[in-house]
Amino acid sequence: MTATTTNLAPGDLRALLASWQRSLRARRLSPKTISSYLDSAHQLADFLVATGMPTDVAAIRREHVETFLVHLEDTGRGPETVATRYRCLAQVFKWLLEEGEIDRSPMERMHPPKLPEKLTPVLTDEQITAMLALCKGKSFEQLRNRALLLVFIDTGLRRAEVAHLAVDDVKLDAGLLIVRSGNGDRERLAPVGAATSEALDRYARARNRHRARASSAFWLGIRGPMTDDGVAKMLGKLARAAGVEHFHCHMLRHGWAHSMLAAGATEGAVMRLGGWKTRSMLDRYGNAVADQRAIETHRALSPADRVTRR
Repeated sequence: MTATTTNLAPGDLRALLASWQRSLRARRLSPKTISSYLDSAHQLADFLVATGMPTDVAAIRREHVETFLVHLEDTGRGPETVATRYRCLAQVFKWLLEEGEIDRSPMERMHPPKLPEKLTPVLTDEQITAMLALCKGKSFEQLRNRALLLVFIDTGLRRAEVAHLAVDDVKLDAGLLIVRSGNGDRERLAPVGAATSEALDRYARARNRHRARASSAFWLGIRGPMTDDGVAKMLGKLARAAGVEHFHCHMLRHGWAHSMLAAGATEGAVMRLGGWKTRSMLDRYGNAVADQRAIETHRALSPADRVTRR
């Protein structure tokens, strides 16, 4: 059982996490980010207690953190989870250093876990066409589903960013969506093309006849505003009906980045439009585009084809 902070020494990691949480909230980080940071720190603290390692922050060393990360991998956590825990723990030790609780971070000479390179899954044009075909019609649900799907395809927005769009965020005349961060203090613009604008307009007119039309939420279900889960379930249902296996909403974001890069968009433009602050994810998409180009080059220059044509 985790000890209460009143029973802990002042320098104990567990005793300091409440202060760190207040600092994170003061920085106006999103609730999701704060939760991830705190979960990682609590997991480390629980591991240190369970293994008899020091929990006083001044006594925590590199080997303690590395042992925890190895433990995560040995107990079945995937490479991406371990890498996430690494990044979150780096933040707590950075804060402890800034606050004068420690003189040196135990992670200052550590290197982040290397992630295996994977091909990023994207939907094919045929799969997307099949999903859109299921949205043909003039019912409220069909108009909404087509508009929702096209927004994902056209903008690469995250599920929460799409689900949380407000009526005032949809600027049909300008062909723009105003996208807000999780805590609402950052905004960026997401342009949409003519087809998506038309679908949004048709849905907006149908929305004006909905009994919940006074809601500030742009996307409405049968009874009221759609939730994140509601959007995911709707898209998952479309994907299954279209014969798409192992679908998740982020595949649409992957596909958007892949399509933009393959069409010649600059990496800077894709990062800005997609809301990425680091290049790590974009590099994965760029690798997928490079692979596709290499495949196409081989098909055009196949050595075997060349010699057998003689």
